[in-house]
Amino acid sequence: MNIKLLAALTAALVIAGGNIATAQEESAADKLGLEIGAYGTIVLQGTPKVNSQEKAKGENDLAYSFDITIGKDLGGGASVFSHLVVGQGDGLSSVFSYTNGVNGDVWNTDNVLTVAELYYKQTLLDEKLSVTIGKINPALYFDQNAYANDETAQFINYAFVSNPLIVYPLDFYKFGVNVTYSPIEKLEFSYSYLETNSDLAHFDTRGFNTIQLAFKPNETGNYRIFYWNNNDANFVYADVKNREFKEGVSGFGISADQQITETIGLFARFGYRDPSIAVGTGIDTDDDGEIDDYDIFYAPSSIAASIGAQFLGSAWSRDNDRLGIALGFANTSKDIFDNTDLEKDGSEVNAEIYYAFAINENVIITPSLQYLNNTYGGNTPEDNVFVYGIRTQIGF
Repeated sequence: MNIKLLAALTAALVIAGGNIATAQEESAADKLGLEIGAYGTIVLQGTPKVNSQEKAKGENDLAYSFDITIGKDLGGGASVFSHLVVGQGDGLSSVFSYTNGVNGDVWNTDNVLTVAELYYKQTLLDEKLSVTIGKINPALYFDQNAYANDETAQFINYAFVSNPLIVYPLDFYKFGVNVTYSPIEKLEFSYSYLETNSDLAHFDTRGFNTIQLAFKPNETGNYRIFYWNNNDANFVYADVKNREFKEGVSGFGISADQQITETIGLFARFGYRDPSIAVGTGIDTDDDGEIDDYDIFYAPSSIAASIGAQFLGSAWSRDNDRLGIALGFANTSKDIFDNTDLEKDGSEVNAEIYYAFAINENVIITPSLQYLNNTYGGNTPEDNVFVYGIRTQIGF
């Protein structure tokens, strides 16, 4: 990690925060009507046991990300938004073999500032209809969750950030469009399309597609069911039963969150992916320019589920603190197990507990503890692994 750059970014945040807190005159951003946000996230994780054929050994890792967001309301229901990100570090993802990642906030740009999002949004029909077009984050438009959706502020294990069976585009942030329509307050339909070709000169018309129906039965509950389909040509989709390659893979899921008291909220997720499709990277074994084999890239799972809860600190006189606890599993597809060289067909188990301690309105320190069992369905040497971590977020 470039420690000098990290220190400079952190110092910039602190200085900016001081200027914001003490400024007596209207800022240039306010005069221009800009909404600007900046936040840095530093994650230190360690484990007393990692993937090792010979012996268990400890491992520690540090990763960081720094985000800048700029938005502007153009009037008439129109707005523009940009999101810049820089980061470094792979977290413990580089030493584990698993279905779900223990650090969902890994944005390794090798310290190069990257445009993650850049889009135009237009609302119509008294804001019942919205159209967003540009470079977008697909996770903002389906599989959302009030208590398990933000790796910088909530759970950090990927199993509790998103549905782990969704096969996103390889580069994640892509050019696309989202259309969301809410005919009544309790109902919302959403469709997203993202191109998946890395070369914009050859636009992929099939791409990555999502459809979601969200139902809000009360003011504090959200229930969503969605379907997704990915035709990203950067992957190969092997039908292990019929011994042939397909053009894509699809699945569906459910994401629900419900506040049950003033201080307690519950969440649950369920996901399903085609059990006969192994998603991998292609291999040309005879150098004839044709893909004839593959390495599994995404976990060989077809069913995953998770449950959890968030407790607000106001219950113990810490109004801005939060406590979260979650448990999840991902199975091993029987079709993939029967038709590949996997030796075991167990279910991976993930658990996490975190406590977000608010130092002030700008700084939050979050220690966490994760537990992994039967990783990759039991097909790795890892078993009964604990991951401890501390996440620091500074934002304005």
